[in-house]
Amino acid sequence: MTVERLIAKNKIHHRFVSPDALIATAILVLRSAKAGAIAVSSDGKYLVGIISEHDIVAGLSIHGSTVLKKHVSDLMTEDLNRTGFAGGSNS
Repeated sequence: MTVERLIAKNKIHHRFVSPDALIATAILVLRSAKAGAIAVSSDGKYLVGIISEHDIVAGLSIHGSTVLKKHVSDLMTEDLNRTGFAGGSNS
């Protein structure tokens, strides 16, 4: 699925974060976007997952404050079929 299609279909914010970004960075992007979830993409075009406030809170409960130094790929949701965001792979 492309980031563009996800945004159009689900009306999520147009910002995205790299899977290699730190959780601390993702929090700043979420806050500045005033969004509860943002797309995760390596190239800004194809979706590899989403990172949500829920993912971060779950990570915080497991890892404590060290979660801020983890990567987005450690906590992001990759199975978009479970989220309702799926529309087919790379479509």
